[in-house]
Amino acid sequence: MPYNLLFLDHTPFVGGAQLSLLQHLRALDRSRFKVIAGISRKAELLGLADRYRAVGADICCLHYPFLRRPSWQALKLLAEDWRVLGNILKERKIDLVVTNSVRAALVGTIPARWAGAKVVWLVRDFTFPRWLFACLSPLAAQIVFNSWAVRRHYICSGAKARVVYVGRDFYRLVARITQKQKEQWRARWRLKPNAVAIGYAGRLVKEKGVDDLIKALAILRDKTPLPFACLIAGTGRGQRGGNEQELRSLITKLKLEQIVKMVGFQKDLVPLFSVLDILALPSHSESFSSAVIDAMMAGVAVVATNQGGTPELVKDGKTGILVPVKSPPSLAQALCRLIENPHWRRQLAEAGRRQAMQQCRIGKTTRQLEEIYLKTLSV
Repeated sequence: MPYNLLFLDHTPFVGGAQLSLLQHLRALDRSRFKVIAGISRKAELLGLADRYRAVGADICCLHYPFLRRPSWQALKLLAEDWRVLGNILKERKIDLVVTNSVRAALVGTIPARWAGAKVVWLVRDFTFPRWLFACLSPLAAQIVFNSWAVRRHYICSGAKARVVYVGRDFYRLVARITQKQKEQWRARWRLKPNAVAIGYAGRLVKEKGVDDLIKALAILRDKTPLPFACLIAGTGRGQRGGNEQELRSLITKLKLEQIVKMVGFQKDLVPLFSVLDILALPSHSESFSSAVIDAMMAGVAVVATNQGGTPELVKDGKTGILVPVKSPPSLAQALCRLIENPHWRRQLAEAGRRQAMQQCRIGKTTRQLEEIYLKTLSV
């Protein structure tokens, strides 16, 4: 009989953590594990339930109230979520609860322990308040961090603190792409045949530093005579710290309309990463970027800020280039070096591809997580 696993994630949009979870669920050994996904009611309204069903998960919906500034209404919704979770845990005979976000851990940990189910936390960023982490973490049987940087941030050690990198299967998708398809996609975004394509893929929120990238492109325009263009994929609508409109205004202010193209949210990143020569990740805070992994697996050179978990994958001058946070001139200089040295750019891209394949293949990371689940259930 397979074990019954309940995965909890409150996020109403598809970010890196949600993409990682979806790929993990698709790769999970279903002879060993049966999966239920507990998503937010807002996520269901926005169509995310279909994406979870597509990877073989049953669905249940919770409120996941915002608890940073608790109100009576938030506490009422929390109590309702605990009641619903209690029923699900009992009726579906849940063996293990796996939380994929901070709010999911806050909502799911206590009712899971009341019901006798064990809990594994997947900690994917730096947003868990440390004092609250310290209070609640003894209730988790295992805590899995997506980078050593995140584990160090929470000062968490011991046998139950594990590190498993983000797993991706992007290499399988890009392996099927033909040169003709690449040319068609370049034509779709009106990229000139000889232009070096720079790109960004992710949420358009302040902490991602996309404004630094745009400022760097304005500097780059004056540093190199070689043609280049930049595709910015993503959206900030409905997200805390969203700055999509500010970015559009900045592009206009710096007269970059002919260089920078805002291409919106891309459900399928294969076309984008198939036409890119360079991925720029200017984040101010980044635990371990799935976009960097995908770019590396696609053979795209990476320039990223030197913080968080990024240096664990991007080795400066070996598998990519690292630049200081909030430094458009440094970012512009790194981009210029790659544009003007195509042979070195390809060398970095190939070294990055090997690094990502060694550390982040979805099959490898899923087996690591399965071993953690089984070990937790056997204790």
